[in-house]
Amino acid sequence: MVKKIAIALSGEGFGHAARISALCQQLRHHVEIHIWCPHTIQAFMREKLPNIPIHNLPLTGLSKTGHRVNIIRTGLVNFILRYWRKPIEKQIARDIQALCIQAIISDFEPTSCFIGKRLKIPVIAFNHQGVLDPYFPTTLSMLAGKIATKFMRPYYDHQIISSFYDGDVGPLLREAITSRNATKGDHIFVYAK
Repeated sequence: MVKKIAIALSGEGFGHAARISALCQQLRHHVEIHIWCPHTIQAFMREKLPNIPIHNLPLTGLSKTGHRVNIIRTGLVNFILRYWRKPIEKQIARDIQALCIQAIISDFEPTSCFIGKRLKIPVIAFNHQGVLDPYFPTTLSMLAGKIATKFMRPYYDHQIISSFYDGDVGPLLREAITSRNATKGDHIFVYAK
């Protein structure tokens, strides 16, 4: 049985961080967890999961135009950054080996996928973007999206899709929400960007 896991996640926005913090709140009762994430979300993760070690992971570059991701520019930036990060990846791999990590959960984070493959540690891709995998790209933007999601999930042994639509599991909710009693009234609870 797996006793120690590494969880690596993307650091753009707080959607991935919220999902992983909800997952860790359940998993921490069963396994020892170590989290690797970029500096952009470390304070959030430490606040939500104060007793779980947080390690630094390079931020995946994301280029936006307004609120939209520029997929081509994002791909080019990360293709270049990939080679500059080799020494950091080697150090993370040594840390994972020293901690005797037995499995990696990667939430749309490519570095951990490469490390897991190199170290022959099982990698579980845990994300929502996988809902698009079965669909054939019919436009240039869909093709670019397919390429980008492949880049963010370059390797995995198994994938778990967390999504409202066609996911393996539905969206994950934090204990702060699930522990409350639902009430009827003049309000609606929603998650919003």
